[in-house]
Order: sequence, then structure tokens, then C-alpha cells
Amino acid sequence: MNKITEQEKKELIILHRALVMGAFFIMAIITFVLVKPDFSDFNFELDILHMAGIVIAIISPVVGFIASKKQLSIIDKSKLTQENYNIFRAAHLQKWATLEGPVLINTILFFLSKSALLLYVAITIWLVLIRSAPNFDN
Repeated sequence: MNKITEQEKKELIILHRALVMGAFFIMAIITFVLVKPDFSDFNFELDILHMAGIVIAIISPVVGFIASKKQLSIIDKSKLTQENYNIFRAAHLQKWATLEGPVLINTILFFLSKSALLLYVAITIWLVLIRSAPNFDN
């Protein structure tokens, strides 16, 4: 069985960074170019858009983390072979997709409602996305 290369590790790290920066640029463009919100207004009335954004922000990452942990549990951690790497990569892509989705959905809902609460939720999930970088040590 062939070991994975440093190039494959770098590719996964670059993919993670691209997802993080893509979400950041979408949030930045919507926030500062299209909406220009008033951040001094802390009126957080919960309507259907707020509830949808918050529920998606809670459920999607939880489901993604559980599913990726289940996939990662079948990997033999003592040796990272090409087969194990494919499972490792798929699990991380699944986790990142379930994090980036709520970021983008809450950003779009923020665009529609002009409520800073949805932007704060999107930023919080985005920070979790940043912290979910691949770790090849364990």
C-alpha cells in the first residue's frame, strides 16, 4: 500500500483555505457592498427567516460532524494509506460542506432581512469552518 504524498496533504489544505476564503468574500461583498447594515441596531426580532437560519446553523454542522466522525472511525490511524486518505478526504469535505452551507444560507437570509443577527450566526459558523482544518497528526 502506497503512502499519501505531501502534495496530497497540501491539496486538501488548499481546498480548505479556498472554501474558507470563498465564504468570507461572499459575506464581505453582501455585507459591505450590497446591504451596508446598521450594526448599532440590536433589535433581534425572531421571524421565520431568523428561525430558519438558526435551525440550519445548528442542525447542519451537528449532522456533518457526526457523519464525518463515523467515517473517520473506520480509518486505521496507525498508517495513512491511499485508501484511508480517500476516506479522510471525503469525511473532511462532507464536514466542510455542512459548515459552509449554513454560512452561505445565513448570509443570503441576512441579505433578505437586513438583520445583523443572521450575519453574526454566519460569522460564528464561519469561524467553526476555519477551525475545522485537516489534521494529519492524528
